[in-house]
Amino acid sequence: MASATNKKFGTNAAKPAVDNAGQDDMSENREHPRFDVNTNGTLVLETGFKIPFVVKDMSQRGAKLLLQHSVVLPPRFTVEIVSPDNRKIKRCKASRQWQRGPLVGVRLLSSQTINL
Repeated sequence: MASATNKKFGTNAAKPAVDNAGQDDMSENREHPRFDVNTNGTLVLETGFKIPFVVKDMSQRGAKLLLQHSVVLPPRFTVEIVSPDNRKIKRCKASRQWQRGPLVGVRLLSSQTINL
């Protein structure tokens, strides 16, 4: 298996995300498989307010984020996800799909990758 650094940024990682029972995390609702990522990012609101987060898992079209602060999010915002090697940022328009305290499920609507 290739390492996470050899895979396309933002779409794949080393292993699929599973819950504690070993079952796929909500796989019956997934269009694309999610992968464990555990990389840092920043959520940017339209007001310019920024909220740091950790990407817990990610797929082609969605991600599970753990916010540093529990804040009720608006329906749409921008996320900036740092690549594991800190050489790129993936900037995505996103929509909130669900939120449980600091844990948020987002749908990635559009993206651009920026080299640092």
